[in-house]
Amino acid sequence: MDNGLLLRKIIRQSYIRPLVTKPFEKTKRFLLGQALFFDPILSGNRD
Repeated sequence: MDNGLLLRKIIRQSYIRPLVTKPFEKTKRFLLGQALFFDPILSGNRD
């Protein structure tokens, strides 16, 4: 049996389903972290 078919059979028999995720939200904390990460002085290579 093909490995792909075997895997599909196992997934069907085990009732494996994708995880449910929440929609991504750009919170204030996320925006602060993004600003700090891309800040050229803080995140530069310090040449």
